[in-house]
Amino acid sequence: MSPSETNIAFALAPKSGIERHWSDISQLDQKRHIVTGRELLPADQFVGSTYDTGNPPTQATNITFRDEFDSLPTYFSGTGYHSIYINYSPSGMLSEANGMRPNNNSSLGTFINASFITGYEQKKRYIAAQSPCSAESALDFWRLIYQEQVHTVVLLSSVVEDGSMRCFQYWPDIAPVYFGPFRIRHVKQQTSFADFSEYMLALSLHRGERRGGVKGGEEHQVRLLVFTSWYEPQLSRDPHPLLELQRRLGTQREPYNETLLVHCENGCGRTAVFIALDILMATYASKREVSVYEVVSGMRRERPYMVHTFVQYLLIYIALFEDKHAGNTFLDLQLPTFYHDLLRKQPITKRTVLYDQFQLLSLVTEAYVPPPKVESSAPQVEQPQELHLGRGDEEVKRLRPEGPKVEDSV
Repeated sequence: MSPSETNIAFALAPKSGIERHWSDISQLDQKRHIVTGRELLPADQFVGSTYDTGNPPTQATNITFRDEFDSLPTYFSGTGYHSIYINYSPSGMLSEANGMRPNNNSSLGTFINASFITGYEQKKRYIAAQSPCSAESALDFWRLIYQEQVHTVVLLSSVVEDGSMRCFQYWPDIAPVYFGPFRIRHVKQQTSFADFSEYMLALSLHRGERRGGVKGGEEHQVRLLVFTSWYEPQLSRDPHPLLELQRRLGTQREPYNETLLVHCENGCGRTAVFIALDILMATYASKREVSVYEVVSGMRRERPYMVHTFVQYLLIYIALFEDKHAGNTFLDLQLPTFYHDLLRKQPITKRTVLYDQFQLLSLVTEAYVPPPKVESSAPQVEQPQELHLGRGDEEVKRLRPEGPKVEDSV
């Protein structure tokens, strides 16, 4: 890890920062839960912990988030770094390994750089992939989507970032595009949000080809979400863009037993953060406690070096805390109903939900540290004198125009 990355990481999460909101553990196989402000949450929104009714973990040397990350395995025997790819077989069936055998239509080789990842209580829930970097690799990418019957794809980068290509654009702008035997067209216009865009695409075979019993011309629907606001230092301070993408994915999600394809430039960094967060959000909602270490370790068994920086590891904790610590605070069109719920009295605190939400916000908001003042040699410009508008101020009385008296109101 570079010195600058180390400085960012420890600035983001000292013990007084994000770690203080999570329970302590003394062994890597223990799980954590959120401890901050639990009494302030409504009973129907609070996600508690099994430790509330069971025995707490033994108090010993506390394991920090940094300790967890440094203890992650980097390599597992029998799963070489360059061999965890998905490849193809003529029959379209999976081999017993983490992939498939070659297909005669492969453009450059027998493999595509991608791996199956186990989800929450589901095998092969995800495919973690490297983004295509050329038209040839885009053909393999579409073949993967077609063969595995993927209906939802998440791209976690722009096509170009900082002047460098992060992903070859494998979807159309307006007119249909063609890769080998595949034709891809828009089903409806692009939907743009603040931090991501959504496309509805149709994939079909052309030239009268036939694959797996599907005739050429029959279309396979693909939903593509392209996240364009990934900047780790900013996301670590405000993970809402990433959480909004997760919620958008959830509101119109494909059946949970289908495979979700997630990719970024290398298929190990941003992709791993997104998949880990998706698994952990489901786990916390069900089990009320999680082990980020366990989930990331499991992902590395299936694809080495998943979550490869400490900043990314912290981002998982930060985003999970942001999603779970205060329940659902997003507004919908039913504003009167939502506001009525906020005015309910809490049985424990005897205060309104709205008041306790503000108290919780005060607990989790870091104190503002103003930037240091910089002495300037430039000549000082005289500032205009302020006009104080306090009640009874003689200057206000003098400047107030004559007219009927209007009572002040608050």
